[in-house]
Amino acid sequence: MDADSRPAPAKGATPRVRAVLLLGAIPNHHNFTRMGVERLIQEFELVVLDLNNLLGRQEASKNSEPAFEVVSISSIKELEQTLSKLKPRFALDFVGIDARAYLNICKTLEKTSTDLVVVKDGPLPSVGIFKTLWSLTRQALKAATVAGETSTVNTSNGSAIIGQSGIRDKLAILSWARFQNKIDIIGVFAGSKSNDINTLFVRRKVWSASEDVHTFQMQPIQHAPQECRGKIVFLDSPIADGSDWVALGREPLMSPETYYPLMRKMFSEIESVTGNQIVIAGHPNHKNQADFALQMGGRVVVFNATPGLIRDSATVITHGSTAVSFAVLARKPLVFVNSKELSLTSYGTMMSKMAKILKRPIIFLDSPLDSHSSDYQKPVDQIAYATYEDGYLRRKGAIETRQWDSFIELARERYQA
Repeated sequence: MDADSRPAPAKGATPRVRAVLLLGAIPNHHNFTRMGVERLIQEFELVVLDLNNLLGRQEASKNSEPAFEVVSISSIKELEQTLSKLKPRFALDFVGIDARAYLNICKTLEKTSTDLVVVKDGPLPSVGIFKTLWSLTRQALKAATVAGETSTVNTSNGSAIIGQSGIRDKLAILSWARFQNKIDIIGVFAGSKSNDINTLFVRRKVWSASEDVHTFQMQPIQHAPQECRGKIVFLDSPIADGSDWVALGREPLMSPETYYPLMRKMFSEIESVTGNQIVIAGHPNHKNQADFALQMGGRVVVFNATPGLIRDSATVITHGSTAVSFAVLARKPLVFVNSKELSLTSYGTMMSKMAKILKRPIIFLDSPLDSHSSDYQKPVDQIAYATYEDGYLRRKGAIETRQWDSFIELARERYQA
């Protein structure tokens, strides 16, 4: 994509502000939809810079089918050259502070006079630096005590999911915190907990609503298929497989040989205890996996309909993911599924914190489920759900009709005046 080859704006038309989107995820339709790229390109002359090679995530850009044209960036020098040529007014951060190259990226933005827009759209509860350190210590101790089986827990796996970092990344954030007051930063926050120590020096704060909130509000009449209504919905997560792991260069949290049999056993026990059936809200990573329904015990699997499935569900079961947002907004009972192995990871501790905030029960894959029969009928704590919504989905008083409305209003004043 050559900036010099772009067609000139029509005579009399107001030139659109040029901006870049710094991408650190797989460049596919699912991610671009969550980011709201389609809305952004309507408002700005947006160039998507794929920084995966720079971040050491080469697999993330292989075999992908970008929904929009992207420019691949492989080094800090190449990033500086591209920014110097494009001369964007601002950069939208979809890399994340946890990335170890983040500080150099920000220094490059400073050098090229590019404003930084930190986007924190519906964050998951953070486990904090001390709990992360303790979690990794426990992983190391477990690996040391299991002779010949140290591969069962990957202690270098730093991140259990995107946005949940290891101790080295947490320490890198401290360097970022010292640098923040040297660059002009705008923060787009979808929840009061988004504004934390990592964004201490953000000069302009914009309060928005998360993409999940907009998705949920835009589909008020979307319902689950008739045969799925009133069922227990399991929010699928790529715990044992999926393209996200390949893209990030990390091992899955559990092996498929361990994970799927435990899940099938748990599903059968839950169905026996409740007298209700489980329907799977499939994760996009599993959409093209031919044997996925079989791995789920032949149960009904539905893709691209998670808000409707949750809206019409009796109960929602989850390991913990951003899709929990839909259950919170619909005020549906949640049950979290952990395991002894998962609990030793950053993902497991994040899940525990999420359950604690929402005051919801946790069941363990490797423990008997017969003592949890009442958990599936436990009523929702309305105050706890409202607290979670304020902290992680939309701050009280934040009003948006469409995704990015709040930031676009600011950008029109700041860059087009």
